[in-house]
Amino acid sequence: MGQPLLEMGRRAVEVLMQLIEAQRRGETYQGPRDIVMPVEIVHRRTLPGPRSEPLTILDTWGSG
Repeated sequence: MGQPLLEMGRRAVEVLMQLIEAQRRGETYQGPRDIVMPVEIVHRRTLPGPRSEPLTILDTWGSG
């Protein structure tokens, strides 16, 4: 997965600075509950190709 590391770092510093400033003023900082950023699939040589045969799932729970 490709992640926007520079943007993640920038947002982390921004949130941290807001927290520090709120504490300095004696306030409670709620901050963002979630920060959603885009990711992308990065195709690398280590990714396996498609299977040449169907996947076989063995029943190991009921065979004991």
